[in-house]
Amino acid sequence: MILKSMTFLTGFMGCGKTSVGRELARLVSVQFIDLDEQIVKSSGKSIKEIFTEHSEAHFRQLERELLTQIVAHQPAVVSLGGGTFINPQNRRLIIQNGISVFLHCSLETIYKRLQNDTLRPLFSDRSNFEKLYRERLPIYQLADLQLDVSSLSIEEAASKIAEMLIRVPPKA
Repeated sequence: MILKSMTFLTGFMGCGKTSVGRELARLVSVQFIDLDEQIVKSSGKSIKEIFTEHSEAHFRQLERELLTQIVAHQPAVVSLGGGTFINPQNRRLIIQNGISVFLHCSLETIYKRLQNDTLRPLFSDRSNFEKLYRERLPIYQLADLQLDVSSLSIEEAASKIAEMLIRVPPKA
């Protein structure tokens, strides 16, 4: 299968967007783009440094600017940052330019994956983490497709998404 449009992977931090995205891109024979990696590359700073030295608002501005550039790279699989899809402007851009896929993981699974992670600026303590998850979940659920990846391997998740994409009619 060769993908002919953009596929955007969204979901909370730690749900596997980057890992699954790389495998999905390989399966469907298109370029893989990790939005967070692009922000780090273009700014020369880690995401944590951008948050600390500038602000989350500055990071979100960089994110929006790069997303606007990325949609011109069709076709591709794009791993979005955990907050990208939350912004209404970004969501419109994503909806207009491809298929969005929400990778869902249980809160407990994500917490276990991230408990030793010190690089994520929005993963500070459990109560803030849970609050952010609950706030974002209804917005993630607006994605075109959803897949619970809690118990799937990277390969299984990518394969299931590829199968789902085959059944999605092209957007007008």
